[in-house]
Amino acid sequence: GYAGTTIGYISTLPASQAKRWTNEQPRIDIYIDQIMTVTGVANSSGFALAALLNANIELGNDPIIGIEAYPGTAEIHAKMGYKVIPGDENAPLKRMTLQPSSLPELFELKNGEWNYIGK
Repeated sequence: GYAGTTIGYISTLPASQAKRWTNEQPRIDIYIDQIMTVTGVANSSGFALAALLNANIELGNDPIIGIEAYPGTAEIHAKMGYKVIPGDENAPLKRMTLQPSSLPELFELKNGEWNYIGK
């Protein structure tokens, strides 16, 4: 664990304030406005995402996180399990979603708490 160690921060906005997401797009429950994690800790964003999920545990066992990938960052987000929304493949700013429940190799919900188990 990283108790007491800052591994970065995640800034969220209510999903309703995500201007580039409309009702026709896939549902998102949590919208990440900004994410910054320390370099050198390859899985720091995984732990940060687990903390974010636990802070929003009232969303249940199947929340979906949305993020906008700036040019050159979609590949990095994809390693964490994010998927580009259909139609945004060639957009400069790609909307991506992460559904932790569909990634049992990365995230587990155990005793009501999300854990990041990826490497």
